[in-house]
Amino acid sequence: MSDSLTKRALAYVMKDMLRERPLSRISVSALCERCGMNRKRFYYHFPDKYSLVSWIVRTELEEELSACEGDRLLCMCRYFLRSRVFYQRVLAEDSCGRELGAVLLPMLLPLCPRGIPDEERQFCADFLTDAFLAAMRRWLSEDEPLPPERCAALIRAMSAYESHSEGDTP
Repeated sequence: MSDSLTKRALAYVMKDMLRERPLSRISVSALCERCGMNRKRFYYHFPDKYSLVSWIVRTELEEELSACEGDRLLCMCRYFLRSRVFYQRVLAEDSCGRELGAVLLPMLLPLCPRGIPDEERQFCADFLTDAFLAAMRRWLSEDEPLPPERCAALIRAMSAYESHSEGDTP
């Protein structure tokens, strides 16, 4: 089995197992057993289960966005909703949330205002990433989530918000 096929097989099984239980209750041994491979093969590709989850997120988001024609934020929201159970489980884990944030940060950077100093732009990107993750966590846990189009529009509106009067307080 090629490296890519092995990683994809592990990803498929991980996503399947996450439908049944939280990430904290999935062991590498159980994952390997269900996948029909030994632990050495897993550890050849990933140092731990969290790295596998990060690989899934990074790979699938990149594939989703490379196929996206148009509004990339809307494509991300559609993808998150289609993969709802997976992301509910992933976002429930603090370490995975940080990893997901690292993947999302460069994708959300374009929502920050242009022409501001780099350190302020980085602060804006960090803020948007944290807010995006919190919004996704809440949105995906709702019984009837907003349509992806509405979710993307609201995220975009919040990222564009600026106070135009100096007397406003946060």
